[in-house]
Amino acid sequence: MRYLSVVLGCLAMASTLNAAEVTVKNENNTDLALSIYTNTALVRDVRTVRLDAGKSSILFSGVSAQIKPETVIVNAEDVMVREQNYNFAMLSPENVAKANIGKVVKTVMWDDEKARNVYDKARILDVYAGRPVLQFGYGIEFDFPGRIIWENLPDHLQTEPSLALGVSVKDSGDKTIDLMYLTGGLRWSTNYVAEFINDTELNLKAWVGISNTSGIGYHNARVQLVAGEANVIREALAVRPMMFMKASARAVNDAVSAPLPEEESVGEYHVYSLPEKITIADNQTKQVSLLNKDRIKYQKEYRLSSPLYLNINGSSDNFKKINADIFVKLTNSEESNLGEPLPQGIMRFYEHDSKGNMLFVGESSFSQLAVGSDAELRIGRSFDILASGKIVNFTKIAENMIEAEVSVSFMNAKSVKAMVVFDQYFHNDWKILSSNVDGVKQNSHTMRWQIEVPPSGSSILNFKVRIVKTDA
Repeated sequence: MRYLSVVLGCLAMASTLNAAEVTVKNENNTDLALSIYTNTALVRDVRTVRLDAGKSSILFSGVSAQIKPETVIVNAEDVMVREQNYNFAMLSPENVAKANIGKVVKTVMWDDEKARNVYDKARILDVYAGRPVLQFGYGIEFDFPGRIIWENLPDHLQTEPSLALGVSVKDSGDKTIDLMYLTGGLRWSTNYVAEFINDTELNLKAWVGISNTSGIGYHNARVQLVAGEANVIREALAVRPMMFMKASARAVNDAVSAPLPEEESVGEYHVYSLPEKITIADNQTKQVSLLNKDRIKYQKEYRLSSPLYLNINGSSDNFKKINADIFVKLTNSEESNLGEPLPQGIMRFYEHDSKGNMLFVGESSFSQLAVGSDAELRIGRSFDILASGKIVNFTKIAENMIEAEVSVSFMNAKSVKAMVVFDQYFHNDWKILSSNVDGVKQNSHTMRWQIEVPPSGSSILNFKVRIVKTDA
């Protein structure tokens, strides 16, 4: 058994293969598999074709309109691949007009006064901005308001992209052609639905949306979704035309309810294999269930970043009634009832009112979350948690040193207590001289306090800081 793997970067507008041509359509497909990344997809298309001994030309119709021809790999048993060409000259009005440059064509235009069609003839001089330039007996039309009647269509234009293989076969019979290539136009994304069930637990569902704008449909395909970022070089040279896109390109959402995908780690990636074969039509977005976890532990945190500016050369104005940001903190662990790698996506949060109605309360995007990692997701701004602050005293101790006294008041209009995280940013070297609430130094520029605010009440943070400007 001899396997030939051919990777050629040759593009051609039409096949130059001088041999009997055999068209292999999608109906000849015996296996179809898609490995979809976030920015590209690997297609494996296995088809069976009957070939006679000698030289033949195999025309694979129905390959992706966004195929990257230089990535094509062909494995063919007992078949020698001599040449391959990707034909992307699609059947379109513009391409038909270009193929008829220099020829005389028939035209027709409706005459309102006579209420009939008026026929004429014109020569196509060129195609400009997608429209033919026509030379009539009376002059030249750049924007002819009528129609052109094509008596025949060029043979090299096709209704779908195709890959032509020039092959040599020793013995006649049925042959299996295993075709693999990378393509654009296939991508997937993850959407998460988080439903709060109490103050510490939520239910989480994840749906994967698979979008196909590659120019063809994929029928009864095995699908793997690959989480991770593969480096793909974006070529700026050969820009392939996108004429194959349907004129009525509209997305169709198709939700699939099926067993959850199987997840495994492969190298630097996490691969989700769908349990059943699916069909993805062109210009369609299909949704499949990825995750369903109940009673995941979480923490809600109210957070405020102080707008006060404290510097050796001066300070900012006071601030009034700034609403706190709301963060949901998750730990991806089995202890939190999660413990599964989460692909990057958007998590949308919902909460029930007293009548059981579900309300949307915010959303946040995040990068992939490995097992053992933490996530802090900002989902909105609190209506009831606010803060006001002022610089009570600002004293210049020396040319390069100041001391400032700050007071921040936190207000809670809720009927339950709230913990508020308050961050203050400092320039230059700094030191907290006193504080009525213990804080933690986060880094060289930030001090963090956690303030407990009683229900329908308020709390005050008072601190004094010394700031020293260094020569560095």
